[in-house]
Amino acid sequence: MTPFRRLVAYLAPYKKTLVFGISCIFFTNLAKLTQPVVLRYAVDDLTASITQSKLLQFAGLIILLSLVQGVFLFLQRRALINISRHIEFDLRNDFYRHLQRLPFDFYQTQRTGDL
Repeated sequence: MTPFRRLVAYLAPYKKTLVFGISCIFFTNLAKLTQPVVLRYAVDDLTASITQSKLLQFAGLIILLSLVQGVFLFLQRRALINISRHIEFDLRNDFYRHLQRLPFDFYQTQRTGDL
């Protein structure tokens, strides 16, 4: 088994969280990419005729997009960092389990730092 396949096997229990994290990446970038489009329409519309309601409307839309981006960025980081912590925990437990199964003679011949 290749090292990559072994690591992918550790992702299996966290598939739903991984899909959620990746979808949050998509929506974060979507919100980030729509802000310049809104700004373009704001500049075009406000140069024709500027009113307070239009200005507040575009400002509110940009703020809303920034908030949406921030929420999805928070959820993305939370999901993916939690997955990495759980995988790290699983790797440590598997390594410790492996060390526990080794014969006692192994520890007699190996130095502590070589484990």
